[in-house]
Amino acid sequence: MGNIKTQDIKRAAKILIDTYPDKFTPVFVSNKVVIKEMNIADSKLMLNKLAGSVTRLHKIRARESA
Repeated sequence: MGNIKTQDIKRAAKILIDTYPDKFTPVFVSNKVVIKEMNIADSKLMLNKLAGSVTRLHKIRARESA
């Protein structure tokens, strides 16, 4: 089973996707690179959690709009 993400991570992912919708894709690795370039995450763990949350949210929104 996976780990539960905190509300801070979920909120930040939602803000990032709403602010920069064209920068993120449904691929975890590319989202990780984009977030790393933006210098948003303080640590590697936060970077991975944020990239995972952005990826998941992007996939969910793509499914809803299809």
